[in-house]
Amino acid sequence: MLKNQSIIAARIFANPFHCLEGMPILFSARGLRMLWGKIRRFGLCAFDPHYVEQQLSLRQGSCNQCGACCKLIFSCPYLKENRCLIYDTCRPDVCKRFPIDERDLRNLNGVCSYSFPTKLPEVVPTPSFPRLWDRRPKYDPDL
Repeated sequence: MLKNQSIIAARIFANPFHCLEGMPILFSARGLRMLWGKIRRFGLCAFDPHYVEQQLSLRQGSCNQCGACCKLIFSCPYLKENRCLIYDTCRPDVCKRFPIDERDLRNLNGVCSYSFPTKLPEVVPTPSFPRLWDRRPKYDPDL
């Protein structure tokens, strides 16, 4: 036991950031773009479901369960041998809806079997709450 502890301690002192060895990409421009993508997808699923549903209606293809989306930045704990263990049971909404739009496919280097039409129809965003400038009284120069 003491020998194992000394080996672990030697490894930590030799490389104090060893826990980040699987995530060197996070500290690059591509890694930051992928991190922003995760945050963006979570925000869209949580706060703008109308946009997500519009985009999903445009999405073409089907999931080939390649596992590429499950390895963006870090590997999902439910991914074993490139297969999702919870695919048919209780996947989170963000996983079910990936990719939401063309931006999500850019980080996968063409591995994903989903696609979006090249010429997209006009998507009109519908805000979930009234904008403040819509309630502002109109300016009347005669007053």
